[in-house]
Amino acid sequence: MGLDEVQDRLESTTFPNKLIGDWINVYDPFDAVARPDPKLANDFKKEGVETIIDVAEENWGTWRHSATKYFKRPKLRKHLRLLCCREE
Repeated sequence: MGLDEVQDRLESTTFPNKLIGDWINVYDPFDAVARPDPKLANDFKKEGVETIIDVAEENWGTWRHSATKYFKRPKLRKHLRLLCCREE
């Protein structure tokens, strides 16, 4: 969510006040879209409190913004299992 245009779009909504539960922001430091400002927790607070969990996850290849690649990575899969209450 690093590009200003993406963050501006999120700010124009009531995000993150609409969120119920946890939000996990997974990014690759070399993801062309996320790289300018990959962490969201400090930018989008809910009533002044950080509610987003930023997780750096290395992707691979020349296009690192691929969701299908992210879903194959261990940190994202771990957080998804946690959110689904399958492991602690």
